[in-house]
Amino acid sequence: KKGRWIRVAELSALSKDQPMSAAVIGEQVDAWTKAPAVRLGTVWLRVLPDEKVAAWNAECPHLGCKVGYNAEQSHFGCPCHDSAFSMDGEVKGGPAPRGLDPLEARVQDGHVEVRFVRFRAQIKERIEV
Repeated sequence: KKGRWIRVAELSALSKDQPMSAAVIGEQVDAWTKAPAVRLGTVWLRVLPDEKVAAWNAECPHLGCKVGYNAEQSHFGCPCHDSAFSMDGEVKGGPAPRGLDPLEARVQDGHVEVRFVRFRAQIKERIEV
């Protein structure tokens, strides 16, 4: 499996009522350089009724724009092309070919960690890149 576990938030900061956006900061390594604290992306986090934490990549599966949250309408949405997603990440409308990409999440010592991966945009299948 691709991806790595990255600490993104304190569990106490999350709510069942409203999702929270969190930056994913981690080490980035390529063939020539190594940067210790680079913003790799953004995730949406939410505490579910069963007390588990749900996480989704905040990149729209349509073209990779950053998905926001509309509190008035209680849904996620892409401001660029009007894709809309339910509180569970399912696509509700717009050009997105699939729902928000779920990420594995776990709680370690009061902190939320996600296994951060990216998925290919513009296709119905979830294929990690």
